[in-house]
Amino acid sequence: MATALVVLLAVAAAASPAPSAPPLDVTTLLEDMTYEVTMTTLLPENDTVVEISTIAADDNIGSTSVSLAGQRGDGEWRCPRGCECAALAEGTSYNCSLPSGVLAFDEYGDGITFKCQSGVFRCAELPLAASAGRLGRGALQPALGSVTLRGCALPAEPVTCALSRRGGRNTTKLIVQAPRTPLDPVHLRGLENLEMLRITDLEGAPTELPLRALGAVPRLRQLMLNEAQLQLHEPLPALPLLALELAADSLAALPPQAFRALPTLRRLGLWANALADLPEDTFEGLEELRELSLSQNRLTSLPGALLKRTPRLERLDLYANRLRTLPAALLAGLRHLVQVRLMDNAGGLTLEPRAFAELPALRELDLSRSALHEVPGDAMAGARELRVLRLAGCKLRRLPPALLAGLARLETLDLSGNLLADLPRGLFSDLQNLNELNLDDNMLTTLPSSCFLGLRNMDTLSLNRNRLAEIAVDAFVGVRQLQRLSLSHNLLALGASERDGESGEYNPLGTPPSAFSALPSLRRLDLSHNRVAALLDDWRLVLVSLQRLDLSWNTIALLDYTNLNFLSSGVTVDLRHNNISTVLLLGPTDGSAVFLLDDNPFQCDCHTPALRQALATPAQGGGVQLVAPAALCAAPSELAGRPLLDVPDDRLACPLPAPPCPRGCTCLLLPRALRLDCGPLPARLPDPTTHGVDHIELRLRDAPSDLSSLPGVRALDLARLNLTQLPAIAPGVEVDLTGNRLSRVPAELLAHNKLRLAGNPLACDCEHVADVLALQRAGDSRLQNYGALRCADGSALIDVHTDKLCLERNAIVLAVTLLIVAFAVVWFCYLLHRLGHGVPYWVLGCGCCSPEDEDDLGKKYHAFVSFAHEDTALAEEMVAALEAPPHSLRLCVHYRDWTLGDWIPEQIATSVESSRRTVIVLSRAFLSSYWGLIEFREAHRRAMTDGKARVMAVLVGDVLQDPRLGDELRTYLATTTYLHRDDVRFLPKLASALRPRRSLLQALRRTARPAPTSPAPLAPTSHAPPAPPAVDKLIGIALEGKLTQEGKLINAAFTAPSL
Repeated sequence: MATALVVLLAVAAAASPAPSAPPLDVTTLLEDMTYEVTMTTLLPENDTVVEISTIAADDNIGSTSVSLAGQRGDGEWRCPRGCECAALAEGTSYNCSLPSGVLAFDEYGDGITFKCQSGVFRCAELPLAASAGRLGRGALQPALGSVTLRGCALPAEPVTCALSRRGGRNTTKLIVQAPRTPLDPVHLRGLENLEMLRITDLEGAPTELPLRALGAVPRLRQLMLNEAQLQLHEPLPALPLLALELAADSLAALPPQAFRALPTLRRLGLWANALADLPEDTFEGLEELRELSLSQNRLTSLPGALLKRTPRLERLDLYANRLRTLPAALLAGLRHLVQVRLMDNAGGLTLEPRAFAELPALRELDLSRSALHEVPGDAMAGARELRVLRLAGCKLRRLPPALLAGLARLETLDLSGNLLADLPRGLFSDLQNLNELNLDDNMLTTLPSSCFLGLRNMDTLSLNRNRLAEIAVDAFVGVRQLQRLSLSHNLLALGASERDGESGEYNPLGTPPSAFSALPSLRRLDLSHNRVAALLDDWRLVLVSLQRLDLSWNTIALLDYTNLNFLSSGVTVDLRHNNISTVLLLGPTDGSAVFLLDDNPFQCDCHTPALRQALATPAQGGGVQLVAPAALCAAPSELAGRPLLDVPDDRLACPLPAPPCPRGCTCLLLPRALRLDCGPLPARLPDPTTHGVDHIELRLRDAPSDLSSLPGVRALDLARLNLTQLPAIAPGVEVDLTGNRLSRVPAELLAHNKLRLAGNPLACDCEHVADVLALQRAGDSRLQNYGALRCADGSALIDVHTDKLCLERNAIVLAVTLLIVAFAVVWFCYLLHRLGHGVPYWVLGCGCCSPEDEDDLGKKYHAFVSFAHEDTALAEEMVAALEAPPHSLRLCVHYRDWTLGDWIPEQIATSVESSRRTVIVLSRAFLSSYWGLIEFREAHRRAMTDGKARVMAVLVGDVLQDPRLGDELRTYLATTTYLHRDDVRFLPKLASALRPRRSLLQALRRTARPAPTSPAPLAPTSHAPPAPPAVDKLIGIALEGKLTQEGKLINAAFTAPSL
């Protein structure tokens, strides 16, 4: 009855001729009816697919539901009954509870995925598809690109049945994941367009290839069987396959000539199996094979003729095996081979000579992590098309110099992770097209000169994690196209050793350039985790293309405004994790560099306000930017841990070291001043402008008598020093004199300085009336605590009446003054009458002057220095000290003041005559000096003639014990005083003895006669006056005495003619 009713309903609907008739409401028509079968029909009027199924039944009345798996007549889309639907980005997801189990499937245009959660996958239970509506998206196309069956137990029916119920007819790609039943021919029936079949996630018992099922898909070109327990006992039958993948199948062995029946095969994947050995004829018949993967197996060796049957092979994967040797014959003759990957071989791979030689098409060779230890120098001879070579992690200790010879097309070279301590000279000379070189994780300690010569097109160089401590200044010569250089995790300090040498590069500062000056195209430089202590000028002024400079994790301690001026536009300089404690922003900054400064131990001191302002105020117009949002104070201890931006200015000061802080002082640099706390006044005060401030605040604990010159000082603290008298103080200085014992203050100091005078017992009497008046007139304008000033008697200075201070004492002062003047006149007259001309000589006797000084005023030199040639160094030291301030004496020495070529006796006499004294450097060498003894005798003769002590002896060593000391010298030394060279006050004593003294006697005589004219300078000429008798005597002794250009005295009469 149910069947008849449905058929009747369908016929009635089909017979309805009126196209405008209202749509048929099947639910209403079938209400109160019960059905036991499921039928489908297409209602022609609205093209709606109707599914009628029994929901419930009883004896009299049942209920019926009609599920529309598509679009209703009014255009509204409904999810099939018993399903949950969800819209995907490009399709629709269904999760349906079917009689045979739970089935989920996703539709996305040209593909569908069935996910069986339980039960058998039955075609008839699958909801029928309809065109997409408001919820439905991605309605299936008839020709599907992909069909996936996941975890399904397939019944004995074609997969095409399920496809047709969802609107598809065929597919080119079928993926069967974790099937619960074997794949049979019936399952693939009707898939005449199937080109790729992948079966994966097979578990349980050993598996064999579904060869019977493959006969149902004649167009199959790709077969993949993965993650199974596969066994191959016989060669594969003839199949029109282009690609075969038997990967991760635990395949332990292959039969001989396993693939001979697959002559069209181009790609063969046998990776991730358990293959330990391959017969020599394994690949017999694969003349068209292009790609072969044997990676991730257990191979320890390969037959040399293994690949002779694959002449068209282009790609070979042998990585992650246990190969110990690679025979040279293995790859011989493979003229089409483009790529070889042999990385991760843990067996300690050994390459035979010419293992990769004469492979004209080879472009990529990867031997990484294969424990090679050594590579033959001719391993790649003739591989002229090689573009990529990877030898990373091979434990190589050395590289043959000819390893890379002829590889002119090489673009990428990876030598990282080895044990290389140096690079052979000329290793890269043929690599003019190399773009990237990786030398990370080696043991390189230095980069010598021209070590990268030949790499003129290199773009990237990486030298991370080596032991580099030195880079030669011309290490990068010829690598001008380098844009990225990484040198992190090394030992580079980039100090003097890297800056030595000469280069033709322009350097505006005139300092020697570093190795980086040869890299004008550099854009990224990574020097993180090194020992760099300062920014090099080259980075700022030569690397004009630099975009990022990473100096993080170094030892840079100071950053000043000159370091901020980069010529490159927009460069980012990473200075995080350094030792930067101070940033000096005392001058102009140019450029647009960005500096990252977080994680540094900042010293919060006098320099911090400028840094804080720079951090808080973003640069305007693209100027220099300092970025440190999390900056904290590390010192002083009381500010440690506080955010740098929150510390007030009044707590910011920094000590100034010595120098420039003067000795005996404590110096603090404040945000606006330089504060010095000293004992006595230092000889020289530092220049405050060099530290970014304009004045000095000076505290002295021992005041000198003269403070008239205080350059840069604006405030002077002389408080509590028990001063009773004031030194001369420079005008314009604010002076704190609090707590002293001053009774008066000079008027000129009040006129030009501001003072603090509280706590001083000021004299408020007639004697100091002018001082009192000056203080009262200065008032608050000059005295900062004027109201607190007190007189010695405790009265307030402001209340003193000066007109009443001197009424009683003026008469007494006048009388005493007249008496003193009268007494002084009488006493002076008495002295003149009693002593007469003896007064000047009495003055002389007091040590005020010396008679001979007065007679020697016309002498050109204070002293003539006589010494042996062997004592030249001692004499030069003594002369230099006496001629320099504070002594400033004029001395005559033969090597400087004698005329070359003139007779020595004449010059000795002239020098003695023109000098007030003659200083004899008496040493053992002097006793052997012929001319030295002559000079002594001439000086001594002159002294005896004048009756004055003109000879001063300076004893060197134990000369008095020398038996060569003649009677004449011994007698002289016994009757006069002399100096020892070892005396600790030798120079002061000698200078005092040589220095002229003016006296009262001299002044009196100068009033009695005209001053003598200046003596003519000593300048020997050809018209010298007649020599004195002593000179004539000397001439008779040594007619040939001469002074050489070297300052030596020679006697030509006793010298060979060659001299």
